[in-house]
Amino acid sequence: MSAKTYSFTAPLMRMEGKGAWYYVPYPGDVEKEFGTKGSVRILGTYNGVSMDRALIPRGDGTHHIILSLEMRKKAGLRLGNEVTIRFKLNEDPDALIIPPELEEAFELDPFSREVFDRQTPGYRRGIIYWLDSAKRAETREQRAAEILRRLSTGSPEFGGRKGK
Repeated sequence: MSAKTYSFTAPLMRMEGKGAWYYVPYPGDVEKEFGTKGSVRILGTYNGVSMDRALIPRGDGTHHIILSLEMRKKAGLRLGNEVTIRFKLNEDPDALIIPPELEEAFELDPFSREVFDRQTPGYRRGIIYWLDSAKRAETREQRAAEILRRLSTGSPEFGGRKGK
């Protein structure tokens, strides 16, 4: 993990249009601070709640952090609320913690693990997030089985996105 910790407070905003994302604008200059105009993976907190996110470019030289509905609920955030963000660079952005249910499922179906490993880091992260978002053990097990089914049949579509 990077030694430097970054901290800022900004309002929760929403992009325009139907189904638009909620985000917190990053006030710094990502290109100067991190040497890139692209996305930068970060680990930290928003109003004290843990997060693994990215500073995402907006196309105008600025960046923002997207906060999902679930994340906003955890922190009790509404549009316009001030959000305090503290973060460090994620030194290993491709590292993922595979949930035990999925590890067990992969032991039963090594081919699905191979298909999973061929996916992009962001795509794998999305699959893991979908599994981790289930609260009940029964639902987590069902989702692990569904992940195997989709990966093994060559139709690993999750959240409207197709894998490789």
